[in-house]
Amino acid sequence: RGTGAEVSARGVAQLYAAWCHGFVLDQRDAEQLRDVAALGLAARAVDTLMRDVAISEALARTCLALAEEIRRAQKREANQ
Repeated sequence: RGTGAEVSARGVAQLYAAWCHGFVLDQRDAEQLRDVAALGLAARAVDTLMRDVAISEALARTCLALAEEIRRAQKREANQ
């Protein structure tokens, strides 16, 4: 709020869109997924509240898979 940004996943994504290529948001904010993707970010919605090892592992796997997807896309673009 102090930055004037919208207090939402979409608002945080807008703040970081110039510096990152992907964004992971909580599944409870999944309705904002399209808005985040419209910023040019590869986006995924997943449970981000790490209440147990299984949820934490799923979050980590989602982040790593998204990073790999972005890396491959950038590599393809560089080869064109």
